Amino acid sequence: MRGQISLDAIFAVTLITITIMSLVSLSSHEVNGVKSLGDAARLKVFAISLRDTVVQVYSTNGNFSVRKELPLKLGQGDWVNVTLNSTAGTLRVVARIGGNEYITMEKIPVFLESTSSVVLTAENNTLWVVGRYEKGVMDVRLSKKP
Repeated sequence: MRGQISLDAIFAVTLITITIMSLVSLSSHEVNGVKSLGDAARLKVFAISLRDTVVQVYSTNGNFSVRKELPLKLGQGDWVNVTLNSTAGTLRVVARIGGNEYITMEKIPVFLESTSSVVLTAENNTLWVVGRYEKGVMDVRLSKKP
C-alpha cells in the first residue's frame, strides 16, 4: 500500500511538471510572436512616416534635408535597408531583426528623379531625406548624411 501511494505521488508530480513546462513553452512562443508583430508594426509606421517626409521635402521645392531615426533598437547583425525606387515610385523597407525578415512598401505620390538606398545598422540608425532643386527638377534622395 505504501509503495502504491509513493508511485501515485511520483506520477502526479511528473504530470504537474510536464503541464508547467508546456505552459512555459507556450508563453515563450507567444512572447516571441508578439515581439515580432511589434517590430513589423514599428517598421510599417516608420515607412509611412518616411513616405510623408519624402512628400514634404519634395514640396519645399528647394534645398532641404530632414533627419529620420529608426524607431527600433537594432542588435548585432540586424539591419534595415530603405530604398526609394524612382522606376516603381515606391519606398521599400526590408529588415532583418532578431533573425526575422520583414518587408514593407509604400507608394510615393510624387515624382522621384533618382533611386537611392541606405542601410541602417545598430551603429548607424539614422538617415537623411535630402531634397535638391537643380536644373528645374526637384530630386529627393535618401542619404547617410545631409
